[in-house]
Amino acid sequence: MSSKRPAHRPTRVYPKAERRLLRPDIEQCPHCGERLRNSGTLYLHKYIQTMEGPLEVRAYGWRCANPACPHPEARYHAQASALRLSLPFGTYGVDVLAWIGWQRDDEHWTLAEIRRQLNARGIDISERHVGRLYHDYLTLVGGLTQEIQQRLTATVQTHGGLIWAVDALQPEAGAPLFYVLYEIHSQTAVAGTWLEQRDRDHLVAWLERFAHEAWPVNATFSDGEAALVGALKQVWPAAPHQL
Repeated sequence: MSSKRPAHRPTRVYPKAERRLLRPDIEQCPHCGERLRNSGTLYLHKYIQTMEGPLEVRAYGWRCANPACPHPEARYHAQASALRLSLPFGTYGVDVLAWIGWQRDDEHWTLAEIRRQLNARGIDISERHVGRLYHDYLTLVGGLTQEIQQRLTATVQTHGGLIWAVDALQPEAGAPLFYVLYEIHSQTAVAGTWLEQRDRDHLVAWLERFAHEAWPVNATFSDGEAALVGALKQVWPAAPHQL
């Protein structure tokens, strides 16, 4: 998946879109422990089309409220929350990406059929863009590409380790859950998988593919799903986990 912003993409605005204000991934300064506060600088503002309707997403950079903090210039962002909604620079939800993949691979719909169904659900998309999102989906379920491995290695060199976040979604009633693994520092969607059984053993078997000595892990994020929390703690026992 390319990390570059596509050229000449039309800007779509949805006045009635649900508004989401994203908070940073952490609440306290990692350097001094003081609570963070909004810096007033908007760094993310975009509209995202999801299967549940459009969203207007905003996020501000936050900073430490302690004037004596050793790193007062540091800014903290809602990277995990933003990735759960859409891929970097993406204007379609991850649920749309998964829905396209499910309909294409399991229902064997053509791109034109998928486009018509999405349009009928109120999602503005062309057949060509359906094809692009399906390509992103295939890259995601394909797992670690050489480009992503290089990005993760560079992230470890810069930050001393990775921060993994895992999210699960069900884009279609009756479909299995689609789990997505993200690396927060580099804002990278690393891999995705469908799991018929929502249990710890299957999650561990999937996550263990990404446990490498060359990629130490500083922390993990997820929702409160017991099987997922347990799997993250089993695969990376030394990494603190945060909901």
